[in-house]
Amino acid sequence: MSIRFLIAAAAIAFCVDANADTFPIIDVHYGYLVGAIESGKWIEPTDATESVKSGTKLTVFGVLGNVGTVSVVKLDTRNEPCPDRPVVKLSPRKIKQGAVAFSANWNPLPRKPKLADPNQKSHVDVVREFLRDRGIKDPVVHITKIVSVDLDGDGRDEFVISATHYKDGEKIPDESSPNTYSFVMIERVADGQTKTELVDGEFYPEAKPDSAPNKFEIAALLDLNGDGKIDIVLRSAYYEGDEISVYETQTSGAKKVLTAGCGL
Repeated sequence: MSIRFLIAAAAIAFCVDANADTFPIIDVHYGYLVGAIESGKWIEPTDATESVKSGTKLTVFGVLGNVGTVSVVKLDTRNEPCPDRPVVKLSPRKIKQGAVAFSANWNPLPRKPKLADPNQKSHVDVVREFLRDRGIKDPVVHITKIVSVDLDGDGRDEFVISATHYKDGEKIPDESSPNTYSFVMIERVADGQTKTELVDGEFYPEAKPDSAPNKFEIAALLDLNGDGKIDIVLRSAYYEGDEISVYETQTSGAKKVLTAGCGL
């Protein structure tokens, strides 16, 4: 058997093993096991518990990229008050920056996100029209963050925009008020044309006293499934709960593929 054949066989075996790896996605704020990636496929949190290995070091990412590392201590599947939500104990326990702990055998950050000016008139006008299309007649435009990044790798940056306006500013109320909202959207500019796309959010043209609003924020922008496209990680919170979700960037729009959280 030739040396060239042995080298080729070893390379193939390595690739098979690498592709078979399962990479957990962990929320660093509360330790939620958001899910995992295996051979490019999204794995639900309850099916991803075996991917969590004690002692594993993971990179922590925030909106603009790498902010540090954590180590996996153990997996807890009996946490309170949400025992059906697997939680991962991490070290260090408290992380001020970042949102997601994740490491894989590809680069999760193929294109670096950059902050853009939330007060730029062109973006404010786009958001105002976006709100009017959703029934907010006289919108108070309050953009909380704009991040520019090439989501699909076509050489053109998109803008991922978060915006929130409640009766008391950004403070999350326990019931909705008229002409309030919180959402994350994508603004695309190509050939002089601007297109917008909702990632997720809530709009209240009228008050809904029995509805507790969610505040939506951009948590991270990463290639989590290894397809070369940037996935959008959002955190949503209401006065008694919290959730983190992953949205895959697709030609047809952003699609929610994983979510984990806890609330009363």
